[in-house]
Amino acid sequence: MILFQICLILLFTCANLTAQSVDREKKVSKRNVPLAVLDTFKVHYPDAQKIKYYQEISEGKPFWEIEFRLGNTSKAATYDEKGMLLQTEQLIGFSQLSDSLEKSIRLYLDSNFSKYQIKKVELVFAPKQHSPQMVEITIWSRSKSYYGVAELFFDDKGREVKQRNYEFQSVPTAF
Repeated sequence: MILFQICLILLFTCANLTAQSVDREKKVSKRNVPLAVLDTFKVHYPDAQKIKYYQEISEGKPFWEIEFRLGNTSKAATYDEKGMLLQTEQLIGFSQLSDSLEKSIRLYLDSNFSKYQIKKVELVFAPKQHSPQMVEITIWSRSKSYYGVAELFFDDKGREVKQRNYEFQSVPTAF
């Protein structure tokens, strides 16, 4: 009987996960990255080190994100399957934001999340742009019924532009 209940829980959990439209990201090996992406990346960042490859699926479309180090700076570049550069990101500390931007974002986070931790802050650049287009902040948030990760995007005034939630629901057990 317990085995039957566990199977039912797993079945409903899997059905629920496939019914949701979620963005996915997985680490892949270099051989799973399209040659056009690798060639373009090599042209843009010939001195890149500590390279990691990820495939992202967003709205049903594949993208490739390549994380790397350039000197002492952590960066990421996102490409479509034809090798077109879509955006770059540069990892920074939250305190490296301007005081007014940091204050605006902190106010937003405090008023929209009861408990959170800032996990990562990145400046997002459009191709061929030298000033950031957005700030991406990854937070971990928790409440009694769930915990999850959110990626929040802010403009240069600290206004939220976009949010992606990755929620991990608690699964009831038969035990």
